Amino acid sequence: MTDFKKVNDDLSIAGQISAEELRKLAIEGFKSVLNLRDPDENGFFHDEKQEAQIVGLEYTNIPLNSQAPNQELTAEAILEIDHLPKPISCFYYWCRNSS
Repeated sequence: MTDFKKVNDDLSIAGQISAEELRKLAIEGFKSVLNLRDPDENGFFHDEKQEAQIVGLEYTNIPLNSQAPNQELTAEAILEIDHLPKPISCFYYWCRNSS
């Protein structure tokens, strides 16, 4: 898992995860996954919701864009963090310009 960091006992953050990593999260006791990536992003894992549900994780996707912040979507993501079963793995992937 790329850039996996524990924020507190209820929330961890990471970069994009794979189907195998979803299984690993479920085994480690995570209950939910919050994906902050846009489905149009390069490398988006389109079967992720189904893979998460297969291993018993609740799944939510709220696409946030670091280049065009949206208060409504940000508020929705915060509400999901409050309401999803804990612990939650929240992940994102924002390309950084290397120039």
